[in-house]
Amino acid sequence: MVSFAATGGSVGAHVDQYDVFLLQARGHRRWRIDASPNPPLDFRPDVELKLLQRFTPTHDWVLAPGDMLYLPPGVPHHGIAEDPCLTFSVGMRAPGAGELLADYADSLAAEAPDTLRYADPDITPVADPNEIDAAALGRVEAALRQLRMDDPDRLGDWFGGFITTYRSAVLPTAAEAAPSVEALERGLAAGGGLLRHPWSRMAWRRGADGHARLYAGGGMHLLDAGDARRLAAAERIDAGAYTALSEPGRAVLLALVGAGHYRLEPEDAE
Repeated sequence: MVSFAATGGSVGAHVDQYDVFLLQARGHRRWRIDASPNPPLDFRPDVELKLLQRFTPTHDWVLAPGDMLYLPPGVPHHGIAEDPCLTFSVGMRAPGAGELLADYADSLAAEAPDTLRYADPDITPVADPNEIDAAALGRVEAALRQLRMDDPDRLGDWFGGFITTYRSAVLPTAAEAAPSVEALERGLAAGGGLLRHPWSRMAWRRGADGHARLYAGGGMHLLDAGDARRLAAAERIDAGAYTALSEPGRAVLLALVGAGHYRLEPEDAE
């Protein structure tokens, strides 16, 4: 985010729940922070923004062009423009527990067959038919357990897809004409390389079932651990790296090329 402020301009004292680097691009801005162990975090009730009721700074700096301030999550801060200025704010936000729960629940619901339902074939007459008793809640729990929310591989596969697409502004798109295996191998043998798309995110994990998984832009591929580790780390793949892959690993690599995660560049490409 790039913010402009006139002399004296300020949002007010507040706190962010993510890591942020504040780079001063133009002009000067005074930053005050409260780095005390337990700063007060109550918000003012008279404004829509979440501004702090109380703010007692422990540090004070004036940033000039080229200066940068790092703020960890949860540190109260207050910036005031000393003169007309521009500040570049580079934030790195981890997913909140609510985001994780909502996305995982959505994936479970989307995959749940219509046959999984709340059922009460064992119900017996009760004294008060309007009461939600312990037996009813037990049947609700039984219905939810059918979704296998505690399955480690299901959780891991969901998270692998989630985290390789989380907050991505752009995702790779499939190539219009992916190279054949023969063309790919000829290009690598001639000194070319496969370059990963700058927006492509990859990760891997060992599954509880003994198989490794490679995640790329939300997609999943089953591989052995060696291939999965190599591909997840590979920004560029040359002929040697290609040869080190197993046959299944090369097949997955070709699929990644077709999906736009890698592009074949000739040897003399700049």
